[in-house]
Amino acid sequence: MQIDKNVEKDGVIFMSIKDEENSGAHNGNSQGDKNVRTSGGSDEDGAEPDVTILAIESSCDETAASVEVNGRTVLSNIISSQIDIHTLYGGVVPEIASRKHIERINQVIKKALEEAHTGFDDLDAIAVTYGP
Repeated sequence: MQIDKNVEKDGVIFMSIKDEENSGAHNGNSQGDKNVRTSGGSDEDGAEPDVTILAIESSCDETAASVEVNGRTVLSNIISSQIDIHTLYGGVVPEIASRKHIERINQVIKKALEEAHTGFDDLDAIAVTYGP
């Protein structure tokens, strides 16, 4: 599996997941891309295939992950807040926030996937925060 990162404007990163073993199995792309489709893609019956996205946010003092389908249906939304820690200091302390993100990110992602009854193999894309 290969992940290609394509940076777009306004701090949004789009990633493509390429699965050489299952070439074209997901969306009819002969190169095996499992990325968000562009216009014109459809499955055998003409309907647009669902796009399942794991969205990860960690720009300030919360670590969050959500699984969404087609950008409209939220299957899970898990948030780990750091407000209690930062309240002690009168505001967000970047070094503390950074360490807490590292401590919590795997647990938050795991819980988001479990709550959505989804695994990494079911994902079409991963969206992440890029910058503050």
